[in-house]
Amino acid sequence: MMPVEATTPPIIVIGMHRSGTTLLTRMLEVCGVFWGVHKDEYNEAKSFQALNEKLFAMANCSWDNPEPVEALFADPLLANEAETLVRRSMDAHFFSSHLGWRWKPHHHLLSNFCNPWGWKDPRNIFTLPVWRRIFPRARIIHILRNGVDVAASLWRRETSRPEGFDHPHYSPRCQSLDGCFTLWKSYVLRARRHVSKIENAVEIRFEHLIEKPEATLHSLADFIGLQSDERLARAVSMIYPERRFAFINDSTIQEFRRRVENDELLAELGYCFLP
Repeated sequence: MMPVEATTPPIIVIGMHRSGTTLLTRMLEVCGVFWGVHKDEYNEAKSFQALNEKLFAMANCSWDNPEPVEALFADPLLANEAETLVRRSMDAHFFSSHLGWRWKPHHHLLSNFCNPWGWKDPRNIFTLPVWRRIFPRARIIHILRNGVDVAASLWRRETSRPEGFDHPHYSPRCQSLDGCFTLWKSYVLRARRHVSKIENAVEIRFEHLIEKPEATLHSLADFIGLQSDERLARAVSMIYPERRFAFINDSTIQEFRRRVENDELLAELGYCFLP
């Protein structure tokens, strides 16, 4: 089994789907963080996606039904099995595929790779126990967004796919705003439990990133050990302020917002007192 070591611990980005993980990682990419050679349209490394999919398959669950993964990691034997599966998959070929020419293998270790690197995948929220076993010094960034905006964005995406039911990631749960909202709650509650117990973890708000991008990026740069240079200014230019609380200008979402505005989690996060 390949020992996994790194001079620079990875940056693991967690966050519910449609919460700004793609924007955040693209901004950090401009600042010098490497997220992988082969990525999809959401800036997610396909190599780590595949491993998360294997872990989800062990628990017989899916991205829109992630809760059963918790039972997998609650069982010590199954948790060890999951870790073994991941470690066996992370061979020299895996890292050369993820890091490309930037990584020169030496005794099958990551010790030669010193640049800021990592990966993002919303499913990291539920598979994080395995990743922290393998990378105990990993830095965790959780990005959080208002649940009404998330539900609206996810609902539009899932109900507008031209393939419909034939899409490989079709979600019955996300064919309604209520289903999307309950999924947001599941992801956020699990992520916040992680952050509250992990020393090397930080939580940011998507709305703060949009409203105060420079301050937010400076804070993240300090957290992950990046230099604040001219690249940060280029990253800030990627922001579109109108994305903050997008539902406010969408009359079709207002009825749904009124139905959930007294939700306990929204209230706890301060999202129920919006204009």
